[in-house]
Amino acid sequence: MAPWNSTRPSSLARQLKPAGFDCFADLAAWRSWQADNRDRLEARWLIAQQLRGALDGPEYQGWCEVCGSAVRFRVSDVPQLAGVWYFRDDAVCGSCRLMGRLRLGALLLRQLLPSPDAAIYVNEQLSGLYVWLLKNYPRVAGSEYLPDGALTSGLRRWKLQRRLNWLLGELGSRDLLHEDATALSFSDARFSALMSFDVLEHIPDYPAALREFARVLKPGGVAILTAPFLDNDQQTRVRARQLADGTIEHLLPAEYHGDPAAGGNQILCYQDFGWDILESLRGAGFSEACTVSYWNVATGFPSQVTAWVARR
Repeated sequence: MAPWNSTRPSSLARQLKPAGFDCFADLAAWRSWQADNRDRLEARWLIAQQLRGALDGPEYQGWCEVCGSAVRFRVSDVPQLAGVWYFRDDAVCGSCRLMGRLRLGALLLRQLLPSPDAAIYVNEQLSGLYVWLLKNYPRVAGSEYLPDGALTSGLRRWKLQRRLNWLLGELGSRDLLHEDATALSFSDARFSALMSFDVLEHIPDYPAALREFARVLKPGGVAILTAPFLDNDQQTRVRARQLADGTIEHLLPAEYHGDPAAGGNQILCYQDFGWDILESLRGAGFSEACTVSYWNVATGFPSQVTAWVARR
């Protein structure tokens, strides 16, 4: 892998910027862009905070770039984040049923990997995104991280498999697969793209997962990732850590997120990522990595939504 050079033109940026994505190689680039676009960012903020109050109901008409059609986006009745309207996990398309961060991932995949024959891995199956991928990329492999109870209980696993079959509907059944992101079962260089959405924050040893992501990607392959992001902090904030004996040490108040594979039960968040996640990606074997930001009210992104993109 060639040494990373922040002054070198990014091939990712060259591919993404013409499609309206803003790409940032580090925190300094992000802060410079914020300073140059202060008025624009303030206007976007006001639009996001006032949108729900301006609607007669919980939906607004727009255009879904994933579906390629006019749709209605459904928004929540209450702000998502400490009284702030933040549409990362909201503005759900009435057609494809994908929330903002998942639609952003789908758009990035289309832009970076237009071939429908490419082999793709996504570490989720019990979701509308997996269904969308199967419809558009027949060589997609999906998995869930199944809790110990689901692995050992035939009844629990049967229920999860039944739910997956229901989601897939006319697409036909697929086996529910278990994969540990820190020890994937796939061979080296198997996939052209890898997608992971809000999983990394639940993995104590997330650098091991990043190394596995790089291992299973072909040279030139891309990873598209999301997780809670402190977009004005350089350092990742560790909330909890797993000790050698398996016990959990909490450094901050415990935070839990829902998990469909755990029957909606809450799973612990170990970290909120800062910009050093890009350094971690490069250290894991990716030749380049950037943070991508996207905003477009008409296409279902009333507030800026971010993802990380890395090339093997």
